[in-house]
This record gives sequence, structure tokens and C-alpha cells, in this order.
Amino acid sequence: MQFPDVSGGLLPLPTVTAAHGFRVNVVTSREEMAQYAGQWNELLADCRANSVFLTWQWVEAWLDVVYPQAPLLTVVVSDGDGRLVGIAPLYFSELSLLGHVPLGCLRILGDRHTGGEYPDFILRRGFEARALHAILRTLLAQRTPWHCIWLSKMAGWTGTYEFLRDACGQLRMPLRDRPSEFAIVDLPTSYDSWLKSLSHHRRSNLCRMTRQLFEKHKVRHIRPKDADDLNWLLEALFDLHQKHWNSVGLTSSFDRTPYKKPFYQRVAIQALQQGWLQLDGLEVDGQLKAVQYGYVYNGTLSSVQEGYDPESFNGIGNVLRHLVIQRAIADGVRKYDFLAGYTEHKQRWGGQRRLGQDVLIGRTGLRARLLLAGSFWPTGRFIKQGMPV
Repeated sequence: MQFPDVSGGLLPLPTVTAAHGFRVNVVTSREEMAQYAGQWNELLADCRANSVFLTWQWVEAWLDVVYPQAPLLTVVVSDGDGRLVGIAPLYFSELSLLGHVPLGCLRILGDRHTGGEYPDFILRRGFEARALHAILRTLLAQRTPWHCIWLSKMAGWTGTYEFLRDACGQLRMPLRDRPSEFAIVDLPTSYDSWLKSLSHHRRSNLCRMTRQLFEKHKVRHIRPKDADDLNWLLEALFDLHQKHWNSVGLTSSFDRTPYKKPFYQRVAIQALQQGWLQLDGLEVDGQLKAVQYGYVYNGTLSSVQEGYDPESFNGIGNVLRHLVIQRAIADGVRKYDFLAGYTEHKQRWGGQRRLGQDVLIGRTGLRARLLLAGSFWPTGRFIKQGMPV
């Protein structure tokens, strides 16, 4: 399937929808998108789905590093005063159903090869239903041959899903969803309160491992202060992550998805400048033995990646997470987000289960009906995912 010339397949835009007084622009180039850079994060801050994975810096880094040639099909909605009330940060990709049926698929910018989750539409509070309706109507009017919209690991607590379900029902767009699990730790205002929330066994083991490490070794908890520190800690993360997975006969995620490493290197610089970066290293007797990587944004620490030396002190990764959570509580962070997956390991840290969805939305037409009628999802053996590879 050839990617369409998106810019040449649109109805005349911008348009003004008289019903709500909105101006709807369809963005198909980086130059057009750059016009909204200054307003993007302001809109996101007034959105229930406010997440670091939807920030301008995240999207820009992804377009620069992972998929510079991404065919954009981003819909921007403004009110009568020119204030943004909605953005659907979409790009055109492709799927191949059963290896033979090509399907045009719209996805959220920055959703692959990044470690990011919670793809969503960016909708200003109080405007969700109207802005989303305008976005979907505009997408349906496009001549671009898209057949579905795929939102994998969408947050289920922002309210967007309910607005999306209602709008799709009104526009007769088929929608399917399936549950996706996440784990979150609500952090109290004091470290002692958090420790007491753990099981007695977990609390005793964690404190014992931490005490023994500090008593028997020279230990430093390191955070980057500048670009040199950042590069050093990132390289250690890549190396330790690979060592850990190779020790159990598996391939590291940075080897499986080579775009990840340059993306981390690019977005980490932006996150450091914005004060969002959470990059912690644990140095034992002069050598880095564990590194954890994430972001602190909107009061939440999102834990994205980690690596540790499998031949080092037993529990070295747990000790570092212990120190990270202790520091986060002192800094006023109120949530520690383990992201997708509700595992026993995350539960031992006090992780609580919360549900999101994988959401698949169809357009009218035979191919979309075929996709939505079955039990197919854009993962696994039935679907071959398209760009970016």
C-alpha cells in the first residue's frame, strides 16, 4: 500500500463549522504544525488527558528522530477567538489484515518506539464533546483513504473514551475496545506513611537491602546536572539494560527497537531543560550499577525504563527504586506510575490497578467493516503493522 499524498487529498480547509463557531484546520506538514508549538502545551495543561507523552516536546522529538517522513493528518480546532480547544495529533500509517488486505490507519503521534503510553485526543475542559465531534466529522470528510483509528493503551480515567464512544455513536462510526491494565502508586505526603503502606515482609526486606548496601559499600545516588551527566547516565542505562536481559537469554528493548535509543537521547535533553526528566543512577564503589529512567510531569513520576548489573549486589534495582520514591515524596510528587501491566512486582510496591482501553474505530466502507466485524486487533498474528517499522 502506498502512503497517500495527504496534502493533496483534502477538502478545502480551513473550514468554519457554523454550529459551534469552531475553525477546524487539517495540518499535513511540519511547517503548519510548528504554528501551534506555542499553544500546544497550554491546551494540554487544560486537558483531562494531560500527559508528558502528549507534550509538544515529545511529539517534536518523535518526528525529528523516529519518523521524520510521517504523513501528518492532525486536526486542530479553535474557537472564535483563535484559542485552541482541541487537537487530534494524528498521522497516517498502514496495516495489513491477514497479509493481504491493506488498511489505512490513523494513529497518535509519538506512539511507537518511545516507551510512551496513554495516546489520546487533546481536548480543552468544557469543550470535549463539541471539539471531538468536529474532529471526527472533519476526518470523515477527508479523501485520504484511512479505514480506522487505533489507540493502544489509552487511559481510561480521563473521560475521553466516553466522549469518543458517544461521538462515534452519533456519527455511526463502529467502535470496539478491550481492557488494558495499568499500575499506579498513590504517594502520601510523608515517606514513613508510604513505608507503612507496604506489607511487613516487603518493608523489612527493602529497608534491610538498602541498609546493608550503604553499610558495606561506598554508595552515591546520582542525578544529571548537565548534558555531560545526561549522556553518561543514558549510555549506562543502555548498557545495563542490555546486560540484564542478555543474562536471561533475551534481547533488550533497545536492540529490538533501534529507534528507541536516539529518541531517548533527544527527548531527554528537552525533558531536562523543562524540569521533567527523572534519571537516577546508583554508583557502588565508583561504578554505576543501576539506572532508572522516567519523567515527572503534572505531579506524576512515570517510570519508563531501567537497567541494572545482574552480577551486582542482590536487589540493586529495588534499592534504587526505593531511593527514587523516597526522593519523589520529598519533592512533592503524588503518584508513581508503573504504566502498563499490573504485575505482582508492581503490587509489592503498592501499585493499584486501574483500567484503560485499546480502542479501534472504523470508518464507513467494506474494509473498515471487515476489520471491526471480526476479533482482529492491530497486533499479533492477524495484523502486520506498517510504518514506522
